[in-house]
Amino acid sequence: ADVSGAPLAVGLVIIAATVAIAALAGLLHWRADSVLDTGSAAEIERLRHDAHLVFYAVALFQVLGMIGALLGYRQQTRSAAIPDSQAAVHALTSGLGNGLTATLVGVVCSVVVWVMFLHLQHELDKPR
Repeated sequence: ADVSGAPLAVGLVIIAATVAIAALAGLLHWRADSVLDTGSAAEIERLRHDAHLVFYAVALFQVLGMIGALLGYRQQTRSAAIPDSQAAVHALTSGLGNGLTATLVGVVCSVVVWVMFLHLQHELDKPR
């Protein structure tokens, strides 16, 4: 199986999921603003539970970034079988670059989502 575009596809999946998680975090924050005014303890606990979905995305993005890196390194190891040295060097650098790009996207997106989670938790922990 050809995995040349797989690390970049993983990066795109991470970015798309980050947008979705950002929308979820925004919705939860908006709900928290309205619920904190009414003081419903059950609804606040439900929001805390839902906020953990944002938290779990942090680890998910890091793992997906590492999977992208592994796919890039797999692409790199296949370059050793290419008889043309110029094509082999291109495949090697492409595999490393794609793998590192997926890792970077995973780390950056996990940090962005972590900040969203912390902001949401701070909102939920405000004294009522």
